[in-house]
Parts: sequence; C-alpha cells; structure tokens
Amino acid sequence: MPKVLGITHQGIEDVAAQEAADILGVVPAVVTCGIIFEVDSFEKACLLAYRSQCLRRVVLLLGESAYSDEASLKAVSAGFNFSSWLSPETTFSLRCTRGNGVGMSHTELERTVGGEIKVRHGSLVDLKAPKVHCHALVTPGKIYAGIDLTGFDLSKREHNIFGVQKSVKGDIAFALFRLAGITQGMLLDPFSGSGGVTIEAALFVTGRAPHYFSKDKFQFTQYHDLGFQADAMFKLADKILRESALTIKAFDPNLHYLNASRKNSKVAGVEKTIDFSRTDLDWLDLKLEDGSVDAVATIMPSRMTGGTLKQACQAFLKVVKKGGSVVLLSHDPAMPDAVVSHGLTLVSKRTVMQGQSGLTVGVFRN
Repeated sequence: MPKVLGITHQGIEDVAAQEAADILGVVPAVVTCGIIFEVDSFEKACLLAYRSQCLRRVVLLLGESAYSDEASLKAVSAGFNFSSWLSPETTFSLRCTRGNGVGMSHTELERTVGGEIKVRHGSLVDLKAPKVHCHALVTPGKIYAGIDLTGFDLSKREHNIFGVQKSVKGDIAFALFRLAGITQGMLLDPFSGSGGVTIEAALFVTGRAPHYFSKDKFQFTQYHDLGFQADAMFKLADKILRESALTIKAFDPNLHYLNASRKNSKVAGVEKTIDFSRTDLDWLDLKLEDGSVDAVATIMPSRMTGGTLKQACQAFLKVVKKGGSVVLLSHDPAMPDAVVSHGLTLVSKRTVMQGQSGLTVGVFRN
C-alpha cells in the first residue's frame, strides 16, 4: 500500500495526526515535523491534501533513512529509488522542508539530495515547470523523500490577503482552534488580528476545504495515472458542507485589524459564520455574559504588558465557563507561568516552530 508523509510545522504533529485520523480513519506515526501512514489508494492521499488544514505538504513517501552528516546524507540520497516516477526523459525538481536544528541550508540540502537523485535516474532538473515535483523532509539525523502531491505550501492561505503583523501560518492557527477542544458552543478570539483562528474554525465546522478556490494549483491534478478522477474527488469532498453548531466570535480592539479579519473571512467564504466586533478588554465582560464562552483561542499581542495580561486573564476567568479552555500563543516563553499566576490552570504547553522562531502555546482551564 502507498505510504504517505504529511509535513507540518514542528510542534503541532499531534494535531496533524488527529486530523488525518478524522479525515481518512488512519492511525499515523508521529515524526519530527510530520506524520506517516499507509493508505489503500492514491485518492485518499490526495483527498487529505485537499481537505487538510494542518499540513504543509502531502508526499508519497519513497525513501527514508538516518544520516549523520553531509557526506552520509549524500550517500543515503543516492539510494532512494524514484524509478516509478523518474526517467532520463522526465524533468523534475526537488524542494526541501528543513526541521529545526538542521545545520545545512535549504539550498545545500536541495543540491545534495536532488543531485544524487538526478545522477541515479538521469532526469533533467527543471525548477520552473517540472513534470514531477519531488520533496524531502530533513530533520536532525533523518531524511524522508518522495513525490509532492501538493506543489505548494498548504499552510499559506490565499484568503489571507489583508495581513497584520501578528499573523501565523494557517496550520498553526488551525492547531490553536483544535487544541481548544470544541466544535459546538461558543469560541472567542479576543485579538483576532487578520482572522486566522476564527477563519480556520469556521472552515472546519462548515466543512469547507481551505483551498476550495484553488483546486487547479494541486500538483496531483497533473498526475494522470493515479487511478482516480480529480474532479470527481473534489466534487465528492465539497459535498460535506454543513451547518455550523459553533458560535464563533472575532473581537479585536483595533478597528483596522478587525476589518482585515472580516475581509479575509469574506474571501474565504465563511464571513456569515463569524460574528465580528470591535471590543476592548475593558468591555469584554459587558459584551458577553458570565460563563457564556466555551473556549478562547487567540494569538496574544506582541507588546502586551504585564498589566494588560492580568486584565485579559481576569476577563477570561469571568466570561469563560468553569472547565472551559483558554489557548494562548505568544512569542514570550514565560507567558504560561505568568498566566497561571493570574488564576488560570495550565494543562499543557509546547513550542511551535514557524521558520526559526519558537512560539509558545499554552492550553489552560478556567
């Protein structure tokens, strides 16, 4: 059976594994920056690529190996067998996703791994319009390589046109929502920014694929020997649209940010699923009834002072129901301890990598 590698940002692999289980009914193995599982058809791998909100790439896994340095990486890459996809008449490109702690640059990795694949199969490199897109995930001591079914970074959202400084990639925003652990009741993002968390929540509960309007971008639509019709798969996947049982509230004290959130949600096709309001922390308990919120999931402002954090926590303690969850992402690794000191109970914390930046995510209970 085909083996599949799903690549995600380091730190949210468990969320990606749960998503794959929900969509395909598989039980993935979790690896650094990814998940690995088997499927009984190529169509299922492509369905995951289309519907996933938590993956950056979906790759048909053709080779994996341990390595210790650049020389050993070159040696193991020479042993990867792409013969069912590559020949001297085939053009290809190879791109890499690099895990945190890998000393080589993307360019060095692509030259090393791609060069060995080229030598073995005699294929020509074409970085602009290759017939076959190859992809490698390189983490400290481990490399995975195969055929990229996506052709682009799924974590980038085309609806995120009106960005703000504190935006995060779509898969990370989705993870914040999923860590809140709710699909009904009320979700609040009090610092909605460009709308990442609330839009991802709305996409999930309505069943709309995040790249619904970008079907032609998927590389698997160019592979005509996978045993299924892409148009039919898209049509079937899009039939899962449903009514939402979740009330989603996007608040922000900054009117510019709130307008960006509203505009992005309109582009994504979920504007009617989200309630928008310009609301300061001072007015949060006036806008919402005590204990009416089931979960908060938000990206904390980068310049939040200790006093403002205390104010936010006090507001959360009032509007979030007892036992409700509060999921906070911050650039400050000390954030979880500070939040605990203001009365919320820490359930878990993790570091999520976006590029070379480590983001701290805390999950709390009221």
